[in-house]
Amino acid sequence: MNSSKQTVMGYEGEGLGGVFDNSAWFVGIKNYKEMSGIERVESVERHLLTDEIFIPVIGSSMLIVCGDDGSLFSSTVMEAGKCYCVAKGSWHTVIMVPGAKLALVEASGTGSDNTENSRISISDRLKIVESYKKAISELSP
Repeated sequence: MNSSKQTVMGYEGEGLGGVFDNSAWFVGIKNYKEMSGIERVESVERHLLTDEIFIPVIGSSMLIVCGDDGSLFSSTVMEAGKCYCVAKGSWHTVIMVPGAKLALVEASGTGSDNTENSRISISDRLKIVESYKKAISELSP
């Protein structure tokens, strides 16, 4: 339904699709794509000018936050309907399973000019995979 007072937006493609940007903040829908699966986790990012909020909608996803040196700091299986805020300047990534969908909110204009990326070391990648597998096994009945 669209009217002058209400707009309904969605995104069904793979990866991130922007659904709202008003020059102050950006809202995106992120759907699973192969690059966001546990088998492909290779890097983390940090936004220099904004916090980033993740709101899981369906499916399983895990938020990985790393220390300033890039080492694994925490891993959290995100629950649908809760908000997870990553502080400005924090290294992070999200791992998703097929069918997962989440919303994200960050400052408008967030992009390559104000975001840094860093490759994950093999040892930290193994820690992330181990943490992910442990968390997933605890979710299974």
